[in-house]
Amino acid sequence: MFARRMLQSVLPQVYGLRCPPCMGSGAHLLKQTFSIPRLPGVSTAPGQHQLLTFRRGFSAKASIPVNTHLSIDQKMCGTPEELWEGRATVRMTTIDLMAADARGLTHGGFYFGMADYAAMLAVNDPNVVLGAAETRFLKPVQTGDDLLAQATIIGEKGKKRIVEVSVSRGEEIVFDGTFTCFVLPTHVFDA
Repeated sequence: MFARRMLQSVLPQVYGLRCPPCMGSGAHLLKQTFSIPRLPGVSTAPGQHQLLTFRRGFSAKASIPVNTHLSIDQKMCGTPEELWEGRATVRMTTIDLMAADARGLTHGGFYFGMADYAAMLAVNDPNVVLGAAETRFLKPVQTGDDLLAQATIIGEKGKKRIVEVSVSRGEEIVFDGTFTCFVLPTHVFDA
């Protein structure tokens, strides 16, 4: 409710804009996250997005701009929830399209993709690529499960970044891994 009032009154009054996904209705706030292409007073380069996160009972907080994987399908890889220097959280609810069988077992590749996306966001460079991953699938995931990936950079040397990622369902960790990422000087196709 607070976030909806924030969208409908404060943002239009202070910044003269409305939330793009819903044009101020607040209908998408069940997800509690949205991006605004350019937030006045916050410098972002063209193509970057300023991520705002709303939490029940708290005011909106702005984190650093998203600089990587801007065209990713968030329905399949999750939605950024928090983004700070060297760490990121991504939330995803598994959908029927991810089912590997008639009982709703979610194929692990989808939450691996979510963990990879969280790792890329923690690095947050337009030219970041995944080089290797050492992972463990700890518990089965079913369609309809709400997952949260948390990624933190734990090591950095030159162009190499080591990122630890865990994916949880509530308090239960269902997946974890260490992702080795590389920040290239140019896009991987131009290297």
